[in-house]
Amino acid sequence: MIYCINPRCPNRENPDNLETCQTCGSSLLINDRYRVVKPLRELNPAYPTDIYEVKDLGGVDDWGTLKVLKVLKFNNPELTRLFKEEARALMFLRHRGIPRVEPDDYFTFSPNTGKSLPCLVMEKIEGDNLADWLEGNGPITKKEALDWLQQLTEILDRVHEQNLLHRDIKPSNIIRKPNGRLALIDFGTVKVGNDGGTRVGTTGYAAPEQVIGQSGPRSDFYALGRTFVHLLTGIPPQDFSTDSDPETLNWRESAKGLKPWTPLSKGLADLIDELMEPEPKSRPENTWEISKRLESIAKASDTPNSGFRKLKAALLSLGFISFPLIAPQIPVLVNQFLVPKLDRFFVSLGTANYSEGQLQSAKFYYELALKLNPKSGAAHYSLGMICEDKKDFECANNQYSLATQSNDKNVAPAAISNLSRLQILDRDSAKAVDLLLPNLELAEHPRVKAALYKNLGWARLEQTRYAEAETNLQKAIKLAGNWASPHCLLAQVLEAQGKKPASLVEWKNCRDYPSGGSPEEDTWKSTARQRLNEAAKKK
Repeated sequence: MIYCINPRCPNRENPDNLETCQTCGSSLLINDRYRVVKPLRELNPAYPTDIYEVKDLGGVDDWGTLKVLKVLKFNNPELTRLFKEEARALMFLRHRGIPRVEPDDYFTFSPNTGKSLPCLVMEKIEGDNLADWLEGNGPITKKEALDWLQQLTEILDRVHEQNLLHRDIKPSNIIRKPNGRLALIDFGTVKVGNDGGTRVGTTGYAAPEQVIGQSGPRSDFYALGRTFVHLLTGIPPQDFSTDSDPETLNWRESAKGLKPWTPLSKGLADLIDELMEPEPKSRPENTWEISKRLESIAKASDTPNSGFRKLKAALLSLGFISFPLIAPQIPVLVNQFLVPKLDRFFVSLGTANYSEGQLQSAKFYYELALKLNPKSGAAHYSLGMICEDKKDFECANNQYSLATQSNDKNVAPAAISNLSRLQILDRDSAKAVDLLLPNLELAEHPRVKAALYKNLGWARLEQTRYAEAETNLQKAIKLAGNWASPHCLLAQVLEAQGKKPASLVEWKNCRDYPSGGSPEEDTWKSTARQRLNEAAKKK
């Protein structure tokens, strides 16, 4: 079954083999690329938008991928403005917890009858929204609350970093993926800047100032706090009784997940209450402040006993000790026999947690590895990646610098590569060149060596030394030809030299080859799509 997206079509269901709607004659291949699989919610005439699941039949990297198509039905200037702002916002936001939108994913579709329809295609994030999850699983635990609040703060940091506000945070707009990670969806009320605007939001979650059209970043914090009241109690915030102040919720006694009350429970409850303060100035100032509070709360819950339990579990999993022996023998075993193995084991545990997005747990294990072996280059390198994820670039620089001193022939060059990359991003290409030149042959792994040459080529591009940039990027490509990054940079070098046909070849490679997932690579791939689309239109 294929669906017609024309809202005026009286019969929108069609057999799979048709190219145009059998009722209204509108094309069933949207934007010459997408086939509608099914509506994702009821096709209600009262809703300003229809939302569908579509199959992408025109992409190179993602042919056949299921995505989400959002169609604006009402020809209303304010709704059209909000729809365009949502599209622009999602194009600039790059985070695993935000639906991905490419520059060509916003377009208009002209049905056979009626006016053109603004359309937006975005990544389909699998999982359950938290409203549905809550209904099936009940209130969350304090451990889940800490983890989820950390995840959502990280996502909001990326949103606010781009000078954007979400303005409609609530359980139904948060997806829990199958791997346990969260994603924030529905940016239909997103706003640029901090200068007031339209009255939007959901009753019970929207901040008082937002209700009167004066939203700011702290308005999102208010909705975040209200969301966690709902998740911890199972009760929507608007259903709580209030004291004399209508904005104050009596929610703590209903928070089953926080009981029994511990330092972790109290710390979380106090932070949630601060997020929901009626006066914006009384809420945390920014996402960084929330993150630091959450780190303090997590550390308060990691008592010496809990750290001992983690260590005991790790030792048991290695098979080195048994319950009767553990208490008296740990110091002897650790100091005499296990340290050389344990630091590597804890790095492995940290990496397993890092790959699942559990940054706090990963950090715990990396720091434990450093206590056992302060010279562990792998632990310093991995902590550098966590610092980078948290946008703490001073911390990342320090950790990578320590990792460059490692005797490990894999770790040191990888750290040099990452450190030079941060220097280039910090507009200090000369410093990056000085770091890279004496260390180009240090790496044994081809991909790491390719990264060193790629960064040297990038630094030379920033210095407009195009011939040297091209030479080094070609070396990177020879070492790791199917990696997008050096192709993206080479395309820029060739373009700067006026070699347009050659640059288009590299822009295509940039678009088609896989990337490492860094923010700059996402930007380069977006540029590649723009360049190739512009070239296609001129043919």
